[in-house]
Amino acid sequence: MNWKELSAKYLDQLEVSTSGDMYAVSKFHDNVYKSTDDGTSWSPLTSISYPNYISVKGRDTIFVSTGIALYISTNAGETFNYITYFTSGIRCIKSKDFGGVNYIFVGTGSSGISISTDFGLTWQTKLSDIQYFEKIAFSGNNILAKTMNNGLYISQDFGSTWNKKVVNSSMPWIYDVETVEGSNTAFVSAGGIYKSTNSGIDWTYLANISADCIGYSLLENQLFAGKYLSNDMGLTWRVVCWFDPDWITIKDSTTFLLNENGSLYREDHAPLFIYKGNNFLPLAVGNKWQYIKSTSGSNYLTRYNLCTTEVLSDTILSGKHYFLVNDDGRSEYLYYSDDNKLLLDGHTLLMDFNLLGHEKFEFYGATWATVYEGPVTLFGYERYYKGLSSDYYGVPFTRKYADSIGVYYYYSNENGPMGSNYIERLDLIEASVKIQDSTYLYKVNYIPTVNSNTVNLISDTLLGLSVMVSHPRDMISDTPKKSLFFTNSAEVEYFFTKGTDSIAGGRKQLNRFENSNSFSDSIYFSNSLYNNGYEIKYRFHLTDKGIIPSPSTYPGNGYLSYKIDPVNVTKEDIKIINFQLFQNYPNPFNPSTVISYQLAVGIHVSLKIYDVLGKEVVVLVNEEQQAGKHNYELGMRNYELSGGVYYYRLQAGNFVETKGMIYLK
Repeated sequence: MNWKELSAKYLDQLEVSTSGDMYAVSKFHDNVYKSTDDGTSWSPLTSISYPNYISVKGRDTIFVSTGIALYISTNAGETFNYITYFTSGIRCIKSKDFGGVNYIFVGTGSSGISISTDFGLTWQTKLSDIQYFEKIAFSGNNILAKTMNNGLYISQDFGSTWNKKVVNSSMPWIYDVETVEGSNTAFVSAGGIYKSTNSGIDWTYLANISADCIGYSLLENQLFAGKYLSNDMGLTWRVVCWFDPDWITIKDSTTFLLNENGSLYREDHAPLFIYKGNNFLPLAVGNKWQYIKSTSGSNYLTRYNLCTTEVLSDTILSGKHYFLVNDDGRSEYLYYSDDNKLLLDGHTLLMDFNLLGHEKFEFYGATWATVYEGPVTLFGYERYYKGLSSDYYGVPFTRKYADSIGVYYYYSNENGPMGSNYIERLDLIEASVKIQDSTYLYKVNYIPTVNSNTVNLISDTLLGLSVMVSHPRDMISDTPKKSLFFTNSAEVEYFFTKGTDSIAGGRKQLNRFENSNSFSDSIYFSNSLYNNGYEIKYRFHLTDKGIIPSPSTYPGNGYLSYKIDPVNVTKEDIKIINFQLFQNYPNPFNPSTVISYQLAVGIHVSLKIYDVLGKEVVVLVNEEQQAGKHNYELGMRNYELSGGVYYYRLQAGNFVETKGMIYLK
């Protein structure tokens, strides 16, 4: 079914008169409203304070209650007159003519049901010891009254006497009761849907459906129970709404729903457009999808990886067109059937794209999956998606396909050895998709950017460079190894200038420090260039790890420059710095020693201690450090280590060196 959301908000109840006018109360807006155009627009009727319940009888009679007071209008809501009040509070109102006599029934909060046959001048109280009557309905000459938590009561003598009726012995609560006009048929929601064909005397179980409200369309013979619909009086059911309504009202052949927030939806009788799509997972050799994969569990913090899915090849076997797909290292053959179903190895159903939202299919031959669908915006394009949600061998997961793009989302939540709450999620970031003779590229044009760069004169013929880069796709976790650094490479382009003179330089790849976005290397130049006052012009060229690379240059225009004035700087002023790891002192030692090292450029440094078996036992340094000499005082009493031989290892870019030391204990 199609549903159109109307502008009305925060409505609590909805009633229709025999003239077709609609009436509603809104506690939020503190007013009573009327609509003459099927709920499209609403006009306030009265200034009655705190209206909470409404009931419509015939063409022009409207009953409205506040917390305790009862009002009536006999002119379609133009004016309201006070009738009486009920100290225990009003919970529902209903009126009907029996044998030419008008009966008004008021269900109260704690003093049963009050009945008037003279338009409210006098009242009789019935079931005074029963609380919270919430709805009254009429079936034939029987009157059915539901309570909040004390079951269903029936009167067969116009309210003089009442009998309690047990519908579901294990469920005392009656959520709603609905009757079929002109017949003896009634329905209740009581831990399932039940039907009576003798005005509520006997009840038959129909379906295990939990619903807060029931509605029946006499014109179309349609029975609603919450978000479910039956066209055969409750024998079979299907989901027709994506939310569980709190109120159902039917006018002729049009159904109106109120959700839990009081928003109004109207059945749209325009032809229902069932979007099936024909390419939710485009299969063609060379198609690629790139995802950011995040995993987390109760035993560790989130870690990030890049995952790629690629169609490697295709083949035709027994008239079926199979595609070999590598899904992050796992290969599988996928196949589209003629009726738009996606199958694994030609027989295992992965997705039925013909189904509507909330319909189910047998997934993987082992469990049932529920279909979801709707609009989605990806890479700036409006698309339609179909997805599935299932519980496969105890692992709940969700997968979504976007039309003409492919799988763009995956989520699973598993209880297992990786943690009591092991979560895996994939989000599509780039795709290269060929459909027929055209290739479509989907991505957000993010580029790597330089955060900082440093230059150090290593000698009069060597210039050290280091650069820190960031990318919007970077995902930072608790350690670099669990983080995702999306920059792929950094190169430096350089040449030498002096006035109008220019000497070619070159372009070289910078070395990357593992698990970081730090790159460094050095530029060689002849001593004569330095002594003659040449400048070094340079810029960085950066690429990312996308399957559709986005290169960038820093600076975007022109070059950076570095110049040493040989007039004011002597050779002795130049500090020649290389990478070096020194022997610790003292050695052997107890309880402490000093480890010294020097760095040629600013770079990420790792300094670790290993035992004689090569097992890492202590991490001393794991951070970015500036060029120059560094001293680390190691106090072994801070660590629970036995005496003996140990090794300390320095790694700075491509420089790696290890030395031994002896701890006396």
